[in-house]
Amino acid sequence: MYLTIEMAAEPWYSIGPKDIFPEEFLPFLFGKPKLRKLFLRHHANLLDVNYWKSVQRDIFNGNYSHVFPYSKEIRFNQ
Repeated sequence: MYLTIEMAAEPWYSIGPKDIFPEEFLPFLFGKPKLRKLFLRHHANLLDVNYWKSVQRDIFNGNYSHVFPYSKEIRFNQ
């Protein structure tokens, strides 16, 4: 029997000191319980692997989402 590289005890890919993985988003970004609760109420999907796979699939298919930091009412007019 042999082990594939993916099953190795150590990562087979490079990890930099500033790399953050999706499963680490919540503890890394939201140490304060109040902020964590607020984030989860409005954006829990950002922690879901299926969400990110769908984003990758959309980009691969040429579908790009536009994400605006402000509602239309308060954005600068063109």
